[in-house]
Amino acid sequence: MTEILTPFLIALSLGADVPLAKEIALSPEPPLTLAIAYEESRLKRDRVSKAGACGPMQVLPKFSRYSCREMQGDHGIDAGLETLDYWRRRSETLEQALAHYNGGNKPGRRARAYARRVMKRRALESVYLDYSTLAEALNRYHPQRLPSGAMDFVYLVWRDQYAR
Repeated sequence: MTEILTPFLIALSLGADVPLAKEIALSPEPPLTLAIAYEESRLKRDRVSKAGACGPMQVLPKFSRYSCREMQGDHGIDAGLETLDYWRRRSETLEQALAHYNGGNKPGRRARAYARRVMKRRALESVYLDYSTLAEALNRYHPQRLPSGAMDFVYLVWRDQYAR
C-alpha cells in the first residue's frame, strides 16, 4: 500500500493535481516518473515548452503517438514513459537514456546535467519510498490539506489492500 500511496502523496505535496499524482503513483517506476515530471514541468499538466514539448513529461508530439492536447490530458505520463523506453532500449545506462530523453540523438552538456539531476531526485525519492510509512507520507502532506478526490484514492488503495 505504501508503495502506491507514498508517491501519490509526494506528488501532491510537490504540486501535482490528483489525476496526475495517481498516474505517477501507478506507473512502473514511481520515483523515476516523479523525478522526470518534476524536472520537466514541475508537475504541471498544461505546460508547453518553447520547442513545443507538451504535458508533465514534456514530450514533442512529433515523437509521440499522442497529440499535445492528449499529453496535457490523460496521456502525458504514458507519452513520457514510452519515449523514455525508446531511449532505454538504445542506451547502456539509465543516465544515458535520460540524457537522450532530454537532448535527443546527441545530448550535450546540458542534457547530461539534466540526467544527473533526475537521477539524484530519483534516488532521494526511492530512499524515501523504501523507508517511509504511510503515516510519514501523510505527515508530509497533511490529510486536511489534500485536494478534493485525494482521500477517495487513498481509501480505495487502503480498501484493496486490507479489506480482503
